[in-house]
Amino acid sequence: MRFRPKDKTVHIEVIISADNLSADVRVTAAPEEGSPDFTVSDMMPAINAAGVIHGIDDDKLKELADNKLFGEAITFATGHAPVEGRDGAITYNFDLEQKKPNLKEDEHGRVNLKELNLIQNVMAGDVLASLTAPQNGISGMNVKGEELLPAETHPVAFAKGKNVSISADGTQLTADIDGHVYWDGNVNVSDVYEVETVDAATGNIRFNGSVAVSGEINDGFEIHAAKDVTIATSVGRVTIVAAGNITIDGGILGQEKAIIRAGGDIRANFVQDIDELEAKGSIIIGEYILNSHLTAIGPIMVKSQTGFIASSTISSESWIFAYDVGIERAVGPTTMIIAQNPELVKERQDLVSEVFEKIKDFLKLKLSITKLREIRKNAELTDQQKELYNKLLAAIATVRHTLDEKDERISSINTHLSSALGGKIYIENSILEGTKLIFGERELEFRTSKTAKIFAYERGEIAENEFVATSDITAYREGREVKKKHG
Repeated sequence: MRFRPKDKTVHIEVIISADNLSADVRVTAAPEEGSPDFTVSDMMPAINAAGVIHGIDDDKLKELADNKLFGEAITFATGHAPVEGRDGAITYNFDLEQKKPNLKEDEHGRVNLKELNLIQNVMAGDVLASLTAPQNGISGMNVKGEELLPAETHPVAFAKGKNVSISADGTQLTADIDGHVYWDGNVNVSDVYEVETVDAATGNIRFNGSVAVSGEINDGFEIHAAKDVTIATSVGRVTIVAAGNITIDGGILGQEKAIIRAGGDIRANFVQDIDELEAKGSIIIGEYILNSHLTAIGPIMVKSQTGFIASSTISSESWIFAYDVGIERAVGPTTMIIAQNPELVKERQDLVSEVFEKIKDFLKLKLSITKLREIRKNAELTDQQKELYNKLLAAIATVRHTLDEKDERISSINTHLSSALGGKIYIENSILEGTKLIFGERELEFRTSKTAKIFAYERGEIAENEFVATSDITAYREGREVKKKHG
């Protein structure tokens, strides 16, 4: 827009940017007019006519008029754009895709490609996601005085699934239970990890809950669970370690390299060629145990009436049951042991050694305090001697307390180890020659076959009696066993 002030020989041009956020002014005069005079007041009508009312810099206009800057476009007004706000946002503390392996090097720089670490373990109380509230923007204004509004901001909300909670202030999503976190459109935590197969695609399974496998576990792979493990098929050369129970609907063909350990019970249809099958609870097998080593604190049982134990070493702190022990085609003898827990035996030995050391300490302290008492009979103890006397009394009290605790634990272990010898071996049908039974330090090896017997430790010897099914055997056979704590 060009404007010529009255009685002036200049032209005033106001130029507004396309976004209306700045305005320039240019003053021109015809060459024949020389350098005519003009003032800020001469420019204002043009500025007003252009509609510029905001962000005017009076100093710029004065500079233009004072210096007669003809022909130059001078920015004299500036608006300000809106400051855009920010939508609400959620930061997830886990991988929503759950498909990226997390390979790690060991101390030698080697990477185990079976350790993919795909499971995202969490503990109760862990923060799974954090929410940031939306932040509103700040309005702007252009040089024409028009308000420029920022874009509208939008809040977000947690997609809350199972076993998660939103904090009181609404900013955190936390796990209610130990388990694995996963995304299915919502954030969930489950204490059961379900997988079809365990192979190179899944890697080894390390989970702080229960694991359920509906298909196979490839040889050489491992499952480690803080609770139970359930497998719908048979397993081979695998490692399965669970703090809870292990249930294998099929059998175990261990190839003499499998390792299976449970903090609770172990259930399987059959067991063959495994050197390490251990349970802190019971081991209940459906069909047979062949060429294997089994150890349990609870009972060990083969349930089938056509089942057997052969070429194996079976050790229990409770009782052992089978219809038959030994088969004609067996490659080696069977040994069945009613054993004392070796871990408890070692603990008792260590405690006894510690008690002897503490007694030595106690005697030294007693000797020192006796000397101070003799001194006290004849003279007042010095301050240093009094301090030593009090320290000795405190040390003696501590040693006595420690001795009492260790003695109590030793007594508890002795009671447990003694009760282990109360276990029995039940053979409902036959036991072949060559089979060996061990109760504590007593052994019995059969030179001829036997039928339907109960073997027990009585008055320091291994006694045999006619077979009678107990209520415990019947309950386990029918799946009505009462869960007991062992250890």
